[in-house]
Amino acid sequence: MAVFDSLLMVHICAGFLALSSAIGAVATKTFDAPHSWHKVFGTTYFYAMLIIFLTAIPMAIMHSGEFLFLVAIFGFYLAFSGWRAARNRQGIPQKSDWAALWIMGLGAIAMFGYGVLLLMADSGFGIVIIVFGGIASLLVVSGWKRLRAGGFKGRERIARHVGMMLGGTIATTTAFVVTNFEVEPAWLLWLGPTIVITPVITWWTRKIKRGDPISGLVAN
Repeated sequence: MAVFDSLLMVHICAGFLALSSAIGAVATKTFDAPHSWHKVFGTTYFYAMLIIFLTAIPMAIMHSGEFLFLVAIFGFYLAFSGWRAARNRQGIPQKSDWAALWIMGLGAIAMFGYGVLLLMADSGFGIVIIVFGGIASLLVVSGWKRLRAGGFKGRERIARHVGMMLGGTIATTTAFVVTNFEVEPAWLLWLGPTIVITPVITWWTRKIKRGDPISGLVAN
């Protein structure tokens, strides 16, 4: 139990760090702050998400937390893909990009299966995991098409960076609200951040792809 409590503490601290650094990364990009600060916040966010993922694995095993494990995979895939889009300026797909895509594909299948099992057991969380699985599937299909076509380049690369990083932020925001608030039915609270933030991501990435000026996002 002491080991689990220690992992939980690290997990929570990493979650707080990921959420705060995500806010910092958005702020330093939208308000024309020095690019170096955006890079610092973005890098901090990525490694915080990595810690969240690595601590979620043993925690899920110790407490049979399949839900925690699958959501952790989903959140880290988003953060990893966004981080890769920022670092891989040429946009040429690497083995790590394909590996992440395959892992997320398997995770999406597992989400659907687990969601169905939860619904059969009259658990409202089945809706949550199926919705996440659907989103993951769409991301995997679109990512597979782009990687086969040569990768994400130009404005599409920047849009992917912004979209996936903000997508990962949905996971950390969800963890924060479900930990600190209570709403019935509970699945509404789990899906709330997705419902609120997804339209913002769609609007932002579309403007980037069109080349509309949004601070320094398109220029970088």
